[in-house]
Amino acid sequence: MNISITNCNNIDNGSISLVEGRLNIKYAINGTGKSTLAKAIELCRMPEQLKSLTPYKYLEETPVLDEHQPSVECLPEINKVSIFNEESVNQYIFLPDDLLANSFEVLIKTADYESRMRNIQLLIQAIQNTFRENPDLDQLIAELTTFISGFGNAQSGYSKTGSIGKGVAKGNKIANVPAELREYTPYIQSEVNASWLTWQSKGAPYLDVAEKCPYCAERLQADKKAIVQQVAIEYDSKYVAELQKMISVFQALKNYFTDSVKETINRLSKSSTAFSQEEINFLKEIKNQVSVLNNKLIEIKSLNFGTLKNVDAVIIALQGKRIDLAMLGHINSSYTNERISVVNSALENIITQAGQLQGEINQQKNLIRRTIEKYHKEINGFLESAGYNYQVSIIEDPDKSTYRMVLLSKETSKQVNDVKVRLSYGERNAFALVLFMYRAIKEAPDLVVLDDPISSFDKNKKYAIMEMLFQGVGSFQGKTVMMLTHDFDPIVDLIHTSSIRCRFNPVPVAAFLYNEEGILREKVINPSDILSFFEIADININSNIDEINKLIYLRRRLEACGDKGLAWQLLSNVFHPDRMTPMFQGIEGTRQMTETEIAEATATINNEIPEFEYDRIYCRAHEKMQMTTLYRSVTSGYEKIQLYRLINHGQISDTIFKKFVDEAYHIENDSLFQLNPAKYPTIPEYIIKLCDNGVALLEE
Repeated sequence: MNISITNCNNIDNGSISLVEGRLNIKYAINGTGKSTLAKAIELCRMPEQLKSLTPYKYLEETPVLDEHQPSVECLPEINKVSIFNEESVNQYIFLPDDLLANSFEVLIKTADYESRMRNIQLLIQAIQNTFRENPDLDQLIAELTTFISGFGNAQSGYSKTGSIGKGVAKGNKIANVPAELREYTPYIQSEVNASWLTWQSKGAPYLDVAEKCPYCAERLQADKKAIVQQVAIEYDSKYVAELQKMISVFQALKNYFTDSVKETINRLSKSSTAFSQEEINFLKEIKNQVSVLNNKLIEIKSLNFGTLKNVDAVIIALQGKRIDLAMLGHINSSYTNERISVVNSALENIITQAGQLQGEINQQKNLIRRTIEKYHKEINGFLESAGYNYQVSIIEDPDKSTYRMVLLSKETSKQVNDVKVRLSYGERNAFALVLFMYRAIKEAPDLVVLDDPISSFDKNKKYAIMEMLFQGVGSFQGKTVMMLTHDFDPIVDLIHTSSIRCRFNPVPVAAFLYNEEGILREKVINPSDILSFFEIADININSNIDEINKLIYLRRRLEACGDKGLAWQLLSNVFHPDRMTPMFQGIEGTRQMTETEIAEATATINNEIPEFEYDRIYCRAHEKMQMTTLYRSVTSGYEKIQLYRLINHGQISDTIFKKFVDEAYHIENDSLFQLNPAKYPTIPEYIIKLCDNGVALLEE
């Protein structure tokens, strides 16, 4: 896989290659453009969003010229990319009620899960077909639900504040208009009566403003005014709406009631008087039977794995869902029987396959259990080996027929809800990487990009994470992954250390990314390229570089070995001004080296650099023009800054710049293993530019 990038932030152009089906580590110093590269790949199929990476130097163009537009080209074409960075963590990880967004979809809903679910669905499909082919059953459930809700939520089963209590129970004043208001009958009994009554009641407060009607502005007699006011008193628009709703439901359900019940309900719905207690009790009986029927219909319609997985015997559970209308006398009409028989018939069809259904459900339950155990073992094993005092648990959410992942404290075994507050940055990052891995595997992208994922961890946690991400089934093993990092530890572990490298199959590959004047390049890192500083020093001492640079490497090698004997003392004098006469720096202070000491030190150095002779070398090292010429001739950034320090010894005023140059000179923070700086441009470009500018000033 080859990726070319042009005009993206600090990258004018460049290209990288990836070996497909394995981990590709791209090691680079800060400022190279790693995050830009990751972002550009993420946006490679979104040209408008890719424009956000336009380099600043082109933003003044209005519009930006075509040749300066950002572009990314991938061969073969990448259709889907999964990126791990801060943005992805905030978007998918550590949500309030789920550690991983849609953890059920990512972790549990595997291909096997869906296959078994389809098998279960086929066995209970008769129910879905019945409801699909008989849409009036859904309408029946809706109307039964409205009828039941009309009784309110009182514990007694009947509330005066329910729709029936507020509408029908006080008498039907729509069907029985009071004599004094009969002239308003056409309006009260019209289909838009509620709207008319709302309009009429809004005008009532204006009756006392003047002696005229607020509706028609004609003179209003006192007796007429009282009648108009009586309409608002007798008829409340909410009462009318509740009344009409319940009468509409009674009408819709009439065929489901037996003839005697139908007759009684019809009489009650048109009664001019309030319901008696006996009539209320009768309605409550009907409601109870309607509730039984409604609950059974809802249970049968929603029949699925979720409703059956917790029953001990599927056949008994199914038999218990049969609707026995003989026990529901008030709604045991021929019309009800005709419709319910279709539902019972579909249920019987399923009962005949109860054994097979039981087997499929048990297998699905076992699959879910094994899947959960797998993730518990993998994730909690990682957390333990990495030293984290937490565990995860995948729990069922019965209300949603799904599962979610939660974090538990090992100390209390209680759920940790405020994960982002409780966990340190490193802990969140470790969790996020593992959870990202599972999500990315589910999404099956063409390329996974990890943008500096493990730099913040100690060595043990780094390796624990890499092993979790890239070893075994269910990891990134065999996937095309690019890991961008400024951390050298993964290079040492996975490329250099053969005993570790062989554990990863296929073995990872690595390259060094570097950016020179906006041109992004890469150089392959082979296991043999990762060397100890001692090896690097020996290689360069025995190369054809200038003798001054050889002496620099030798001095550093002696210092790295802790050998600050006579040879180191003499070499240190070479690189200090005002040391034409070599000095010995000891615990008791500084003194001149004796002729014997100088001779012994020279002999030791001559074993490695035969041409060394102190006086000649010292004079040459402190001849600035010679050193400036040498500086211009070398290509290694590391050797350049060593020479720059020699040229400008004690004259670097920028303390940050000085610290970098001094650390390159001494061995305070060197890693045991490195890339040879003579081969890999490991010194930041801005440092080299500072050195170049300093040398240029000297030349002027």
